[in-house]
Amino acid sequence: MTAAPKNKLPDASTELQAKSQRELIAGSEVHLRLLRLLEQNPSWTQRQLADSLGISLGKTNYCLRALRDKGLIKWGNFSQNPNKLQYMHLLTPKGIAQKIRLTAHFLHRKECEFEELQVEIERLRAELVEVNPGPRAELTPLPLGESAPLGKTV
Repeated sequence: MTAAPKNKLPDASTELQAKSQRELIAGSEVHLRLLRLLEQNPSWTQRQLADSLGISLGKTNYCLRALRDKGLIKWGNFSQNPNKLQYMHLLTPKGIAQKIRLTAHFLHRKECEFEELQVEIERLRAELVEVNPGPRAELTPLPLGESAPLGKTV
């Protein structure tokens, strides 16, 4: 008697690694955006940073503290000196170097995504030509958010 083949489910550790990788990428993108904003606007409040990033004030505070703990930024109260702004977030030399590394990594990832999209677009175009070798005018795309009625071709 042979055992029935079991459905191969993804290993929990593999799923955890994939989730961790996605979170790392998302986190590094937020950190990059935050470092860029701080470089351009060192006197912005956490609320202004959160609004510009489109994230919660709590997440902004968490990210700022993580960047500070890594030695990438420093902030302080400069109210004693009338020539300085009351609060400033400054990138450290280590923060500037990390911003450059994150930018290079982000650019590389986006270039890879772009190349993959180009391949997918060419594949879809070839598929359309196979299915409908007629004039290109018949292949007019629908506006975003609309779908063709069932049983009709566009």
